[in-house]
Amino acid sequence: MNTRKNTSKKELFSSNIESGFLEIIKPQVANMFKKLSKMSPDLEKEWKDLFAKNVILYIDGFLDEMSEELEIPYNKDIRIEKLKNYIENIENK
Repeated sequence: MNTRKNTSKKELFSSNIESGFLEIIKPQVANMFKKLSKMSPDLEKEWKDLFAKNVILYIDGFLDEMSEELEIPYNKDIRIEKLKNYIENIENK
């Protein structure tokens, strides 16, 4: 029964917490991308990439600390890839 609770916590951490946290920052990321779209195309891409990397590192650090606090394993590579895809989706809207 103990294993079942741990699995449940892992699923909660993997989906609900991460997606909830991303939904919180979505308006800020979309707003910043909108502002950056007024730059020349080269500068826009450079600044969007820089901004996205900083957001990804910030969120990843937060999720990593949260996983330690909750004693839940954390797969950094998968998380960073999901975060990149999420930010790309915001940019493409």
